[in-house]
Amino acid sequence: MNNKELIKNHPKSIKIIIEWFTKKMLKTLENDGKDVPEEMKEYMKQKGVTEEQIITFIDINPRGFFDVFDDNNILIGIDTVEKNNFYYYIVDNGAKSPKSKKYNSRLNCENGAFEKAINLLEKTLK
Repeated sequence: MNNKELIKNHPKSIKIIIEWFTKKMLKTLENDGKDVPEEMKEYMKQKGVTEEQIITFIDINPRGFFDVFDDNNILIGIDTVEKNNFYYYIVDNGAKSPKSKKYNSRLNCENGAFEKAINLLEKTLK
């Protein structure tokens, strides 16, 4: 499933992800945004980020969102046994899943883990 479909099918999770990302971004702007104009900071506070922007960020770096799952007791681990053989596992409220299927790249593995984790998160939010 592509990330656009994934987000569409997980409305409660995307709300949590957008809130988490916006909060993280605003904190960064406040702490490290000395060169960012105040108007831009205010705009970000008012507008936040869109689903489309989140989809783009997930496409580029799904690992960047693993902390939102950590915050919800869904922990993702990536493992490799040799070059181009990546697996993920998830610890959900203390229960560790079996190792995933084999992926030929870290990014593909991270996308698989993100999909599994967002499914779990959506179930906990129902």
